[in-house]
Amino acid sequence: MSELFGTPAHPLLVHIPVVLLPLLAIAAIVLAARPAWRVRLSWALAGAALITAAVTVWATQSGERLRDALQPSLGSLAERHAELGDQTALLATMFFVGAAALAAIDRWYVPRSPAKKWPTVLASAVGLVGVATAVWAIRTGHEGARITWIGVEF
Repeated sequence: MSELFGTPAHPLLVHIPVVLLPLLAIAAIVLAARPAWRVRLSWALAGAALITAAVTVWATQSGERLRDALQPSLGSLAERHAELGDQTALLATMFFVGAAALAAIDRWYVPRSPAKKWPTVLASAVGLVGVATAVWAIRTGHEGARITWIGVEF
């Protein structure tokens, strides 16, 4: 789907990962620091990460269609933005996989094991991937805004 409500879908969709990925990164860091919360809330993090990763991929695909439609006027300006968007989609997917693995470990491994160090290590790694994903989403959004507003004087 390249349109939503009669307008190009890409500018509408990109706001979801740009807002949610930093929030989910913060949530992952908090859950890494609070194991009691993590055991109860890691499934919510995994579910939100799944939805955000799916929307990020959708935004990337709609952006590719928009770029193809605008190619004559954009030239090569959108290439860096598209590259960053692809990387953000990959990182968002990796973040979801890590969050899902963490939720599974918290559900099935932690209650049966006296060694609770590995889930905390994994939670920290998921938090770091979340931060990287948030940084890439912000970089991607900044590059897209730069392309959109190039030549406009305020």
